Amino acid sequence: MELSLVVPSFRQAATICGDLRNITAMLEKISSSYELILIVDGNIDNTVQVVQQDPLLSHVRIYELQHNQGKGAALKHGLSRAQGEIIGFLDAGGDIEISCLPLMIDTMKFSDADIVIGSKRHELSRVSYPLIRRFYSTGYQILNRILFRMSIKDTQVGLKLFQRNVIQSILPHITINRFAFDLELLVVATKLGYKSIIESPIRITHTFKSTVSIKTVFEMLQDTLKIYGKMRRKKIVRLSSGVEVTRIPNKTPAREYEMG
Repeated sequence: MELSLVVPSFRQAATICGDLRNITAMLEKISSSYELILIVDGNIDNTVQVVQQDPLLSHVRIYELQHNQGKGAALKHGLSRAQGEIIGFLDAGGDIEISCLPLMIDTMKFSDADIVIGSKRHELSRVSYPLIRRFYSTGYQILNRILFRMSIKDTQVGLKLFQRNVIQSILPHITINRFAFDLELLVVATKLGYKSIIESPIRITHTFKSTVSIKTVFEMLQDTLKIYGKMRRKKIVRLSSGVEVTRIPNKTPAREYEMG
């Protein structure tokens, strides 16, 4: 299989079918062999049932985490089950235009990059979002450069692609379950020796619907410092090729739905 795309979802019942149809239309154009995986991080608004009832989405593999555990936990679950040679994820909600995906895939294929990530700070990106979020984002990226000495300008965009062997090597070392998950992926990747990480332009055309609370900011800072502490204490070693990715420990295992 050429491509796997994982979409994490929480409280997205109102928009998820439109998102998945748009993603499917693009995947049909750019890949002859793909899978689309939806991870529902707590089905409190019946997102699972909404997608199951859409006849145009019978190809979507659905996993449901029985309780909300965070974006990181949901993505670990989905990425570890993906089967494509290129494995990526895209945040639900439609803020990031799916039209950015073909360029990222072409970049990965022609450059043989280990990882290709969407970046708000690429000179060709077109992004409009509130000033307060711009302030938070800039401050956070400065902090990350100080702590982790990475040259990456933007770690947090919810559109990333990985070579299969790369994400398989990274996932067993991931411990963060919430929003600093994106950062930990890239920090671990660099520690494992994956240096070919390319930032690609994106377009964000919607006004962000969510707000960033002070509580979320402190939680991200707390998780970021946890990552820093772990990197200082623990030697990260690349596992041998072909190793099985350890299943994500889960007190309440995810349900998988077969459709079609």
